Amino acid sequence: MRILLLLAGLSALSVSATDPYELRGQVRGLAAGTKVYLTQYRNQRHERLDSTQVTADGQFVLRGQVAGPDMYSLAFSSLKAIVRVPLAPGAHVRFEAALSKDRMSGRLSGTPDADLWQACSSLIPYVLVEQHKASDKKLRQLQALLRRHPDSHAGAYFVRHYLVGQESQQLFIDSMAAVYRQHLPALPLVQELTERRGLRQATNVQDMAPDISLPDASGNTVTLSSLRGKYVLVDFWASWCRPCREENPALVKLYQQYHPKGLEIFSVSLDNSKEKWQKAVQTDGLPWIHVSDLKGGQGPAEGAYNVTAVPYTVLVDPQGRIVAKNLRGTALERKVAALLK
Repeated sequence: MRILLLLAGLSALSVSATDPYELRGQVRGLAAGTKVYLTQYRNQRHERLDSTQVTADGQFVLRGQVAGPDMYSLAFSSLKAIVRVPLAPGAHVRFEAALSKDRMSGRLSGTPDADLWQACSSLIPYVLVEQHKASDKKLRQLQALLRRHPDSHAGAYFVRHYLVGQESQQLFIDSMAAVYRQHLPALPLVQELTERRGLRQATNVQDMAPDISLPDASGNTVTLSSLRGKYVLVDFWASWCRPCREENPALVKLYQQYHPKGLEIFSVSLDNSKEKWQKAVQTDGLPWIHVSDLKGGQGPAEGAYNVTAVPYTVLVDPQGRIVAKNLRGTALERKVAALLK
C-alpha cells in the first residue's frame, strides 16, 4: 500500500507547468477544412492561442502550452457557438459533438474538471428559470455537485459566471466563496466572489434603482430616472459578448411586443470602442435607448449595479424600484408579461 501511495504521489508530481495540454475533438457534420480556434478571454476580448482544421470526418487535435488551470473556449469559423473548455498543463480533454442545422450539442470528458463542467453545464437551463418549482430539484443537484468539488477551477468559474446574479443562489454563492478561499486562495475569481457580497447590498430587489446618467451615441446625456412612469429593463451588455449578442433577438421580440404597453429598454454598453458598439447595435437591429461611457466596464454604472458579468439585466418599475434582476429568455418574458398584462 505504501508503494502504491508513493507511486501515486510521484505520478501527480510528474505533471509540471510545462507539460502540454491535448484537446482532441470530433464534430460530426462539420465540413472538412473548418477552422477551429482555442481562445482565452483576456483584456475584454477573446485572444486566439492556437488553431487547426477539422478533417473529413470532423476530427481535430489541439496541443500546446497553457499558463495554468483556467477556462478556455473553442470557436469554429463556420459557427456562432463557442464551447467552454477547462484546461491545465498536462490535461488530456476529449470533445465529441454533433452538428444539426447549425446547432451543436456536445460532451466534454477526460479530466475531473471537464467532467464537472459537463455535468454543471447540463443544468444551466434550470439555473436560468430558477423561479419555477420544477427546477428546484435540479438546482439542489447542482449545489451538491459543486460542493463535492471544492478545489475545482471549473466549479469556481461556473459559480462566478452562471450563479452570480441569481437571487435565490446568494447564500449558496457566499458559502462557496468561503470554500474556495480555503481551497483556491490564489484564484482571482475567489476574490471577486468574496468582494461582491458587500457590493450587491446596494441593489437588492425592492430597493430604489441607482440612477444612471450616460451619453448616447450622439453625445447627449440620457438618465435612467427620466424614464419614470414606465417599466424599464436596464440591460448591461457589450458588442464582444457572444451570449449578449445571442440574447438580442429575444430582446427585440420582447421590445416589439411590450413597448406599446409601457416597457422601455435602457442598454448600457461595456464597450470601449464606439465603432464596435454602434456596429453591433445596427447589425442586431436594437431600436431602444443605448448609452455608454466607453470605459470598458469600468464606469460608475457598472459599479453601482455590481455588474460582474454580462449579459446582466435589472427590471425597474415605474416608481424606480428594482423588481427583478438578471432574468433572461423565457423567465424575463414571463415576468414582463405578468407586470404588463
